[in-house]
Amino acid sequence: MPGNENGSSILRFDIYASENADTLYSYIGSSTESSYTANNLTMGNNYRFKVVAVNFAGQGPYSTESLFMIAATYPDPPINLAKLYADRAFITIMWSAPIFDGGNSVYGYKVLWDAG
Repeated sequence: MPGNENGSSILRFDIYASENADTLYSYIGSSTESSYTANNLTMGNNYRFKVVAVNFAGQGPYSTESLFMIAATYPDPPINLAKLYADRAFITIMWSAPIFDGGNSVYGYKVLWDAG
């Protein structure tokens, strides 16, 4: 159970979210723990959150709002990897962007090689 507030045990935390630049926050759920998993978000959209503790007296003040968070996951791997040019000193490779970007723009690639 959460801690105490003014002598009355905290019963739960209510979570509110705001999508993109909207300043209106909507109730999205409650938790008896100090964490919460927000579901049914739109991939690629930005979200901000506020939390409020609730005890027998009611809701306390809202937390400060979070920074924007993007609902995204890892992208698929790049596709069509191929050798473009090679000589004794170097190899040039090329590839295409992933089909699925994870809901956010791909901003770079990490190239690994094995001299094996």
